[in-house]
Amino acid sequence: MKRLFRKLNDKGVAKFKQWLTSDGLGEIPIGLLESPEDSLFTDFIFSTDLPEFENRYDFGKYLVELLDHIPHLEIENDINFWSSLALLWFDRISSKTDSGDRIIRETARYILKLNWHDYRHLVRTPWLLVRLHGRYSKFLLFSAKTEHSSLSSSSRTLGEIGSRQTVLRNHKVIKVFSNLYFDDKANQLKPHPMRDGPGTPSRTGIIVRQLALTYDLEQMSERAIYDLLPREFNCWKDGDYG
Repeated sequence: MKRLFRKLNDKGVAKFKQWLTSDGLGEIPIGLLESPEDSLFTDFIFSTDLPEFENRYDFGKYLVELLDHIPHLEIENDINFWSSLALLWFDRISSKTDSGDRIIRETARYILKLNWHDYRHLVRTPWLLVRLHGRYSKFLLFSAKTEHSSLSSSSRTLGEIGSRQTVLRNHKVIKVFSNLYFDDKANQLKPHPMRDGPGTPSRTGIIVRQLALTYDLEQMSERAIYDLLPREFNCWKDGDYG
């Protein structure tokens, strides 16, 4: 059911943050979103029910469609808006131990921080990456088989690349690395025996930064960027990455 959305004001965000930093003791403070003292009505109308998702890419697609009627520049850097959605869906984007204890991760996963930590937000990031890159964001939002794949955690690949805004927002660069690291037919990340080292995702930010000193990557074609990649990426180009 669609309804007017209430978002946290600054006081509500501060209370949500306080709850997080106190290890999430007690009930999730969802009431902050109904309290006139801690939240306010917006002009946004959408369903706040959250379906089940197999991965963060599907979550991102859902968010893009759900929020499509809202100008993206109006919400992209709205700390209160994204923090409110994290609170609203906290049960879905958080995880628990085997004994049922709630796991509270760093606050940047729930309270948006507009710095190099912003990619860590568990709601905004899937929305942003799918909006910017469509299916080419899969390699950032899918998790390897050895990783936890729920909405409560980010993939290692995103962790390696996310803080490098020159990489994360460059559609051509993302498309090139998507073609290197993601298997569209199998709809999964390509396997690789090494987590670090030459040609792995941990090297992409460094390589792109080096290339950007000499080349205008925004003006180059994907093919030209692909051809510029050093030999350490040849195993991915040749399909010899297993």
